[in-house]
Amino acid sequence: MGEKRSAIRRRRRRRASIERGDARGGAASLFCGFRRASQKNNKDPPPTKISNPRRSDVSPNSAPEPLEHPTFPRIYSGSQAKLIPSSSPWCSSCLFLGCYGRSGTLIGLLILEKMVFWEGYVSDDVMGTFAPIVVYWLYAGFYQLLPRLDRYRLHTKKEEEQKNLVMLSTVVKGVLLQQLVQATVAQVLFLVTAQASLLGVPVQPSIPVQILQVFMAMLVMDTWQYFVHRYMHHNKFLYRHIHSQHHRLVVPYAVGALYNHPLEGLLLDTFGGAMSFLITGMTPRTAVFFFCFAVIKTIDDHCGLWLPGNIFHMFFQNNTAYHDIHHQLQGSKYNYSQPFFSVWDRMLGTYMPYSLVTRRQGGLEVRPLKD
Repeated sequence: MGEKRSAIRRRRRRRASIERGDARGGAASLFCGFRRASQKNNKDPPPTKISNPRRSDVSPNSAPEPLEHPTFPRIYSGSQAKLIPSSSPWCSSCLFLGCYGRSGTLIGLLILEKMVFWEGYVSDDVMGTFAPIVVYWLYAGFYQLLPRLDRYRLHTKKEEEQKNLVMLSTVVKGVLLQQLVQATVAQVLFLVTAQASLLGVPVQPSIPVQILQVFMAMLVMDTWQYFVHRYMHHNKFLYRHIHSQHHRLVVPYAVGALYNHPLEGLLLDTFGGAMSFLITGMTPRTAVFFFCFAVIKTIDDHCGLWLPGNIFHMFFQNNTAYHDIHHQLQGSKYNYSQPFFSVWDRMLGTYMPYSLVTRRQGGLEVRPLKD
């Protein structure tokens, strides 16, 4: 009789131990399908919940403890941790958002899947290298193919033809050369800084962290470009032999946004982007969005059009009119900041305010407010 009771107690303790093990790993097992596999391979029937009065410290409604796993990162949703295998189609999306299981997050996951359309086709490194180039020609080409829109132009077509000192074909060749250098540096940069998990899938930080990284990258790029740009204007040798090539476009237009001397393109744009990437520690996937955004903003600053409803004109004081002042003769020593903010110009006394007036012949004109 005593042996029978001892066997019952041992069986209950074993079942209670199995139940506690399921509680610790239940979130991962239910989500990833490991529980079904373990039950299939287990000869015993699936354990049933039994009350154990001796375990007064365990509450059936308490949240399960997070289970650490060497290959499955933790995803937090409230106080509960969930484990997602890297082979899961939701893995990269959940890592990107930093959580799973709420209605707002589910909507974010759907949006993210549409944004990261290249997943499964090309790597983030390849996208980070070539997506900004493709975006450049698509967005610049869009501006180039627009009708004249004379009433929204900051300069007339006649001024563009008379004042600019370089032909469009030469501009295109110069931009392609700079993009070749940028692509080479980007590939080397991604190769050197590659950090992946055990299964080869880079771990994305949460969305707030990525937003902070992008904002910090904008500040880093602005800081680098302001001081290098300003020095190239004040150093007569650098201006005459290097930076003056960009200012041959007295009347800027979209395709010529990255028309620079090759050395200037390397120092100003390529190194500036590399420093933004390295200092902020962003992943190649985050870099895809940041570099594409920087390219779009740079093109918009050089497009020469003040279109109604332009979102960049609404949210950025450093915009098309702001940079047009810098390309004018009386403003060449001002408004060095690019491509995002005007902080350094305002802090260091190189900010030139302006006003937009309507020309009699039609269109708009940017007039400096300083003598």
